[in-house]
Amino acid sequence: MVVESVRTASGNDRLGAFDSVSLVWKIPEVNVSLITGFRLYRDAPYLVFVQEFPEGFKSYASGDWTVPSVVFPHFMAESARSDLYSWLSVGYGQLALAYGSAFTQDKTVDLLLVADRDFDTTILSPFSDYLVATQQSSELQIKCGIEGLVEQIPPGFKHEHIMSW
Repeated sequence: MVVESVRTASGNDRLGAFDSVSLVWKIPEVNVSLITGFRLYRDAPYLVFVQEFPEGFKSYASGDWTVPSVVFPHFMAESARSDLYSWLSVGYGQLALAYGSAFTQDKTVDLLLVADRDFDTTILSPFSDYLVATQQSSELQIKCGIEGLVEQIPPGFKHEHIMSW
């Protein structure tokens, strides 16, 4: 992927006043543009990650629902913390409280809630298009995006994830 431009802006929406940064990317192999961006809210503990597909994305599917063809956001850790509790999915309709970093759980994390011993908590969740969104944790990584069985993304499609602390 190649960055074509960077945009900054300020605005307001249903969550309040925010500042944003957006990067416009070109994927030369498939001749597709995509936009990734962040909205950081001034008066609330919210960070929204945005993926936009202005022209759509034909042949998006990776063939595996747990592998988004475009990963955003993507979190990587150098090592796993052992002082965290995480609430995550262990199968369709089943949730579990796990001890240890969510990065070590190797599970689908539809809604990730992580708390430390002082009950400082962070939540990461799809914020739109929940039924096609995915969050996967494995090998010290959390990968977010649109699930890999989606065959194509329509023009103008916009997807969001939110982090709150």
